[in-house]
Amino acid sequence: MKILLLTAATGGGHLRASNAVERYIRDNTGHDVKSVDTLKAVGRFLDKTVCDSYLFMAKKVPALFGRLYKQTNKQNLFSDLVPKLSGMFSNLLLPAIEAYHPDVIITTHPFATEMVSDLKEDGSVTAPLICILTDYGVHRAWIADYVDAYVVASDDMVPELMTFGVPKEKIYPFGIPVHDVFFDREDRSMILRDLNFDPELPTLLFMAGSFGVSNIIKLYRDLTETNVKMQIIVITGRNRKLYEAFEKELASGARLPTRLIYFTDEVDEFVAQTLGAYGEKPFKDAGAADALPESEEEKAENEKKAEANKPVLDFVKEALGDKVFDVRLSKALKSAPVCMTAEGGVSLEMEKYFQRMEAGEGAIKAQRVLELNADSPVYGALAQAVGQDPEKAKKYAELLYDQALIIAGLPVEDTGKYTELVCSLMV
Repeated sequence: MKILLLTAATGGGHLRASNAVERYIRDNTGHDVKSVDTLKAVGRFLDKTVCDSYLFMAKKVPALFGRLYKQTNKQNLFSDLVPKLSGMFSNLLLPAIEAYHPDVIITTHPFATEMVSDLKEDGSVTAPLICILTDYGVHRAWIADYVDAYVVASDDMVPELMTFGVPKEKIYPFGIPVHDVFFDREDRSMILRDLNFDPELPTLLFMAGSFGVSNIIKLYRDLTETNVKMQIIVITGRNRKLYEAFEKELASGARLPTRLIYFTDEVDEFVAQTLGAYGEKPFKDAGAADALPESEEEKAENEKKAEANKPVLDFVKEALGDKVFDVRLSKALKSAPVCMTAEGGVSLEMEKYFQRMEAGEGAIKAQRVLELNADSPVYGALAQAVGQDPEKAKKYAELLYDQALIIAGLPVEDTGKYTELVCSLMV
């Protein structure tokens, strides 16, 4: 089966939902899948006009954006104009659809939904159309006559969608697609302690940024004035005005423990700490030492291998000092000689975020673990140097540590020293 995903870059939610579906299909099925940015496929002019207008309003005049959003959700001439405009451009999208010849089309943006529905109406497209709503409320822009199925965030949206004339049998409350990284965390208590939070208190993740400042601050105040004991992580996105407003709000003294975060790509890291588990299964870090399943025989073999290499591992840990929390043999590396992982609740990705936000000694850091591949030729050279030339072995240890930092996307602490180290080993 060939599946075509149609989205648009007016806000990250539409793209991320499409990417999540695409990745799941690729990783878990044998179906062919392709993702297309609808506006870019239609033409550069429309893409730039719509995307730039969205970004301008969301960042510069979010209150106006909010009013337009509400107005287009009412039955009036203005709201009727939006689908008509989308329909006018539908024929420009048709070549991208015909080139792929999909068996099914999935949309994560209302413009794409309206265009495909228009093409289905005149018979240009016959593939089933599935619309994934990436909002937690229904807006009439999502509604189109020739949609075969709607996927919504929750059961609460089913009757809401039905008020727009959508038959119940076409509505599937499966939730909004998210990347599997949202399920790859562990040790909730550790990360909350590192955020100076109480692991025993409920944690609320408060995310906002596109719809003004004053109403969001008011919502935060309303939350803090309740009798519910909780702690709050606030992520403001790229809304600098909102971030600064929260800074002033918190400077006067927060009634509840609150951590303020600006824009971050590591949203999953913070979401996971507020969730902790899915059902009865705790989230687990894919990079953790115990992430990979192993039999009792494999576990015994790994322990035996680690014990046999203990002199080398102890040497490297001593050579690196407090740069690392531990040095271990990797269970995951196959060809690469080294990698960096983290112990505890703070991941390397979260460390990178806090370094950007809180430069200096006060920034939260992960407990870094240097993992070595005992089957690599590099490890063989290291082990030999430990026994025959300890000074060279120390240089190897420093070099491997710096290489692990580079691979992890972390800054090398002393680039000049790193360069000298590489050169010294070449002569």
